Amino acid sequence: MFFKILNKLSSHTNPNVKNHEIIFHNNRYVTNPIKQSNLFANHFSSYSHEVQPITLDYSSTENEYLNRNIEFWELKRAISKTKNSTSGADNIPEIWFKNLDNAFLSKILGMLQQQLDFSVLPKVWKHIIIPIPKPNKDKTKLTSYRPIALTSVFCKIFERILAHRITHFLTSRKKLNPNQHGFLPFRNNHTAIYKIYSAISEARKNKNFFVAVSLDIKSAYDSVHVDDLILKCLQLDSFSALKNISFHSPKVIERLAAKIHIRKNLNQNIALLWVPGHSGVSWNEKADSIAKQVSDFSPYIDWIASEDILSHLKKQSFQIAEENYHKSKYQLLIGNIPDILTIYKWTGNRVQDRLIARIIRKTITTPGLLYRFNLHPDPLCRVCNEINDIFHILLKCQKYASVRVILWRKLNIVSANITYNVLLSHVLANKNHLLIFVQTLKYFDIV
Repeated sequence: MFFKILNKLSSHTNPNVKNHEIIFHNNRYVTNPIKQSNLFANHFSSYSHEVQPITLDYSSTENEYLNRNIEFWELKRAISKTKNSTSGADNIPEIWFKNLDNAFLSKILGMLQQQLDFSVLPKVWKHIIIPIPKPNKDKTKLTSYRPIALTSVFCKIFERILAHRITHFLTSRKKLNPNQHGFLPFRNNHTAIYKIYSAISEARKNKNFFVAVSLDIKSAYDSVHVDDLILKCLQLDSFSALKNISFHSPKVIERLAAKIHIRKNLNQNIALLWVPGHSGVSWNEKADSIAKQVSDFSPYIDWIASEDILSHLKKQSFQIAEENYHKSKYQLLIGNIPDILTIYKWTGNRVQDRLIARIIRKTITTPGLLYRFNLHPDPLCRVCNEINDIFHILLKCQKYASVRVILWRKLNIVSANITYNVLLSHVLANKNHLLIFVQTLKYFDIV
């Protein structure tokens, strides 16, 4: 009985599909709504794959827990857990259920019990598949849409009751694999990552190998920050992942090749690790051939830890940025300032880092700056009737005269009339001056 109703809930053979005006398929344009619906139905159903169902013992006494009558507390719990999402074809929202008294809830309980007893579901409970266009995609192609299913709230409540029973049954009787972290209470991607981290730490402590297989790596990586992805791939030495990424995401692999080309002269101690079993990856095959030629008479290779490589590359990146700054026009505009490695140690957090960077680049959001981009109607200060930019606020505005006097005294600034570059030179003279300046900015209405 219980499993029959699950089959009913999961079987939706007649989805209604919202159509687009024109769909291009098999070198022809389709405008008929029914044909478009069939095209969407076939396209979305192709995502599903037939799997061999788990053999179930229907005669077991364990099924008595699953087949028992629905209790009132189960209905109340399911309704309270239902989110205020879009309703199905019946247009009954979840708030309607939450405002019902116990008498009406008892009638709903009886109706749901009938569905469980006879395994017959109302037609309105069938899914309505709505194609949602993907951003920046050709709307005439089927692959440019992703499906969402709007289910009746009645059905959602019923499914939640059954799902809670299944979850409690599987977890309490330890029917699930201990490595299952999805769709379970008190488990998520964080617990999965922690378990992997623990296994890696244990293997490292015992000087053993740790092998991990990452699945479902595809073109979705095109939407992430490429430099961070490349750094992780280099750090983890994931040649199999790089092979998959290169196949689906040429943009990523081209950026990775450029990164390696730039860094190959920065640190001669970076070495390819020999990881057998990844044929087809040219770099790894080259490493295999070199590793197989190593003998006792081969010259010693100076191996260093991955942490040392990363710290060295980080230091090199800072040095390159510093050299580029001294060669740029900003050196003439701003003057000499401490290097990046020095400044970031002075600030307390990332917020202060960004604030100081904006102060140095003169990109603090002010009415004067916004006016330059037609984002503010009036660039003038209401007190002084001058352009209300960062120079005026910090150096001249009468509104902040008393704050400026105190700040000048703390920064050992003698002259009242100074330039912006002189102010920066005092602010960046040492850590104490920088912290005083950052703490005072809020009194200039700068956050």
